[in-house]
Amino acid sequence: MSALIYSEPGAGKTTLSSTAQDHEALTPVLFANIEGGMLSIAHRRDIHAVDILSTEELRQLYYDLKHGEGPYGDVRTLVIDNVTELQTRNLDEIVQLEVKAGRQTDEDDIWQENYGTSTVQLLRLFRWFKDLEINLILTAHAKFVYPPTGKSRNAAAQLTAEPLAVLPMLTQKLCKSLMGMVNFVWFLQYDAEADERRMLTRPDGIIQAKTRGPKFAKALGSVVVNPTLPALYDMLVKAESGKPDRDTKRRKK
Repeated sequence: MSALIYSEPGAGKTTLSSTAQDHEALTPVLFANIEGGMLSIAHRRDIHAVDILSTEELRQLYYDLKHGEGPYGDVRTLVIDNVTELQTRNLDEIVQLEVKAGRQTDEDDIWQENYGTSTVQLLRLFRWFKDLEINLILTAHAKFVYPPTGKSRNAAAQLTAEPLAVLPMLTQKLCKSLMGMVNFVWFLQYDAEADERRMLTRPDGIIQAKTRGPKFAKALGSVVVNPTLPALYDMLVKAESGKPDRDTKRRKK
């Protein structure tokens, strides 16, 4: 299983990801904590987390997982939380190196070449992790893409403009490549009035999402209310195996 779960802050990405620990096929779970947003699951004592402060530390984590070193020999699910923050840090590292080398003069300037370098570095890392024999869950913030404002638009028009798309908050090329790389891209929302979380699993208007595999996509539907990874995983396994559930067996008798 490889999934990218994205949402606005506070919708429950980290909490949803932590439910992997509740399924025997997905546990043990390791959180690569980049954002520092583990407070929502601080009550759980059964999830191991490692703070990742740089791209190099994440790269070292890959080698530890690949070779089963340290406490990572039996990890079945890795959660990278979150990749939006990871790219921000990665870009900062690249710019600092450019400034030290004298190729840039201002650490606040990010050049097009920096974005390209970041995309290459992070895509390589994500492919490495995806190729490991573990489940990979990536989280990201949501980005609302608005039409260009232009000098002629007044402030009121800018405030009332409708977004053109809702995507994971990454640079355009990394976003497109990563969405193509993973099997599932799911958008999570929290409905305060109903006090429930809703996860979009297919494209809906401006919101981008996908579920790879026609049988699983059909079983899943377009919206999942209060999702958990154990339930999603069981549904995936059943859809891929082609075995009918108990209710279907009863109806056939």
